[in-house]
Amino acid sequence: MSTLSATSADYYCVVDQNGAIVYMSKLFLSEMKTQPPSVFYINPEFSMMTWKKLWNEVQELGHKKINCQIQLEIDEMDCSKVFLFKLDQDLCLYVILDAFKKNSKNTITPQTVAHEQYDSDKVKIYSYDINTNNAVAYLNENGKIIFMNEGMKKHLNDEQGNIKVDDLFLETDLGPVMPSFIKLGEDPKEAVLQMIMKSPKEGFIKGYLRLTFHDTRQAPARYRIEFYGENSIALYGEPVQNALLKYEKLAEDVVSQKEQLVEEAIENFKFEDIITQSKAYKDILAQVAQVADTTSTVLILGETGTGKELLCNSIYKLSDRSDKILVKVNCGSIPAELIESMLFGHEKGAFTGADKQKIGKFELADQGTIFLDEIGELPLALQARLLRVLQEGEIERIGNANTIKVDVRVIAATNRDLQKMVTEGTFRSDLYYRLNVFPIYNIPLRERKEDIPLLIKHFLSKTNKKTGRNVINISKKDFGFLTRYHYPGNIRELENIIERGVILSKDDTIDLQFLHKAGKITSEEEDTFVSFDEMQKRYIMKVLKATKGKVSGEGSASEILEINNKTLFSRMRKLGIDPKQF
Repeated sequence: MSTLSATSADYYCVVDQNGAIVYMSKLFLSEMKTQPPSVFYINPEFSMMTWKKLWNEVQELGHKKINCQIQLEIDEMDCSKVFLFKLDQDLCLYVILDAFKKNSKNTITPQTVAHEQYDSDKVKIYSYDINTNNAVAYLNENGKIIFMNEGMKKHLNDEQGNIKVDDLFLETDLGPVMPSFIKLGEDPKEAVLQMIMKSPKEGFIKGYLRLTFHDTRQAPARYRIEFYGENSIALYGEPVQNALLKYEKLAEDVVSQKEQLVEEAIENFKFEDIITQSKAYKDILAQVAQVADTTSTVLILGETGTGKELLCNSIYKLSDRSDKILVKVNCGSIPAELIESMLFGHEKGAFTGADKQKIGKFELADQGTIFLDEIGELPLALQARLLRVLQEGEIERIGNANTIKVDVRVIAATNRDLQKMVTEGTFRSDLYYRLNVFPIYNIPLRERKEDIPLLIKHFLSKTNKKTGRNVINISKKDFGFLTRYHYPGNIRELENIIERGVILSKDDTIDLQFLHKAGKITSEEEDTFVSFDEMQKRYIMKVLKATKGKVSGEGSASEILEINNKTLFSRMRKLGIDPKQF
């Protein structure tokens, strides 16, 4: 079994609402040999109904993760990570992040069909071409039709057979078709040509012919054609001319912007439980994205209340084990004498009070993931046993010398300084290095203050649902405090403040008087660091408040600040200060 794409997003294509592939990446194309016209070629199990359902979900949610099989030229791939991302109302991005070729005799291959009325040779045909209502035919190198589907046959007389493409189609200048086919060669791999169908039943039908060049190894099928009339519903949901324009644009833009496009789309999918607009925090989420689909041990570091468990949840949801169990253990909340039994289990009679066998958390998490929160609180005597699990994947229940093999992905978290504990001898160095394979430092709230307004809104909504209140407003003074406060308890402290304020509120404005009484709210001159622009903004606003918004003239802000009034106006515009508010 060989991996097609382990962690990269180099295998992708752009698809429209009817499943037509309007662009395919070079690496994906190298596997397909010839660009297929639609997703129904690479996903044989898809029906139009299935695709429409997926399309509607992507349009509504912006993304969709699917498990499916990808059909290559001769191989089948199992894909556990295929993502669909909305690009606009007409297009979506189809990205394969992980796929494995199956070297099996039972791989799905194009159906092999013999058509006696055309040729004795067998022709490889995909199910889409057999089942679609569109007019599809396969030609040999001389233009002889060696297969046509029911959609093509409906335009012909029942007795008509052994025909060539020139018998059916004319160029728009009434010339034969085959010279144009031969002239095109194989570069590009496909083309769209204006054509006229000579239908014995319907007369002359003006429309478009999509021509695909088959790999010569699939002889005798040299060309694939698909026709639709100019006045009928477009084959791929939009006029071909527009599709070609989009193709040309995407061929230039998608390649250059692909990494950014995929990164942003996947990022939006991954962290829907995490509220942030902070660049610093998005850098942390990028680390989560990098390690999620591996089996590596992750150590999440950070102060209390920063949301380390949320990062664990994101890693789990995006991992290959997301369909298996996630077991969470808080090492700091379990008494030292019970934690060994909790983690590794025990046999009946192993110690006083062990009246029955108990399965430990590691055994319960077999094939899944375990989250060891507050790992720094784990007793030194138990650290060797945890090290054995990480190194050997083995545990022993208390009272049983038999070894039990477990396959568990470990995510640990702590607010302690483990390196300092190693120096002090309270944490094993070998365990520390085993845990520290991929450390992620979760920054405190004071380093992502641009997220505070979003979090206030979120916690107000959450608490309103919880309490049945309708508190939706906050005073300017209290909002200013909440955005300046340093939050030693981080996000958890902010959530508690909002919840208490909502409970104490008598109307639709949150009541934070308890913070004033507790002395937490201080003047704006509290000992916090701000940018130079912010400091200027605050001081200019303070002066404007004193002058009641007067910028120029006697007793004005420009006079007090001893700067030219035009310079002050310019500075105010840059800082976003409106004098009318004073």
